[in-house]
Amino acid sequence: MEILIDDIPEEGLTIHADSKADHWLLDVLKTAIGKRFTDKDKAKLSVTFIKYDENVDVTGELDVVSHPACDRCLKTYKEDETVPFHLLMAPLYESRRQQVEEEEGGFEKELVRDDMEFSYYEGDRVDLNEIVKEQILLAEPFKHICKDNCKGICQKCGKDLNEGPCGCKEERRDKRWEALKDFKPAKKKRQPKPK
Repeated sequence: MEILIDDIPEEGLTIHADSKADHWLLDVLKTAIGKRFTDKDKAKLSVTFIKYDENVDVTGELDVVSHPACDRCLKTYKEDETVPFHLLMAPLYESRRQQVEEEEGGFEKELVRDDMEFSYYEGDRVDLNEIVKEQILLAEPFKHICKDNCKGICQKCGKDLNEGPCGCKEERRDKRWEALKDFKPAKKKRQPKPK
């Protein structure tokens, strides 16, 4: 979904979308989340665009219900996630002008937190699909864990340890080190200090 910059009124433009009714949002979610977002899952989006001269302030919130697989026990579970976001977007030519000024000035700019909330648009429109997809990917957790105390699966038999212990014997030693279990290093004799 593209938003024309000139169509944003002075008081701002607010867009509400639902994955059940708005197919563009469903397509974005399936692209960003993949198989975790099933046909039974839902998402709601609310985004407000406010124009300041040529810059656009984008504030929004995405509520997503999905079903990822736990990275410890491999079971699918329900995950409710709220992704708030805020971006200040400027025309792309501003970016190019700033880049030339920095190169001519011979200095590097350090990336700070405010830079993460800054983006550019090209032409006369803002692509809402790309904004939503980017925010979903930035909010993606490193691991999906169904619960904090998930025990995972047995590395030998594959049983879900959340359902109880398995019958595998716990080996405390690695058999590869057995040859060294009786090894005792020889003691060094002290040499007298030279005078």
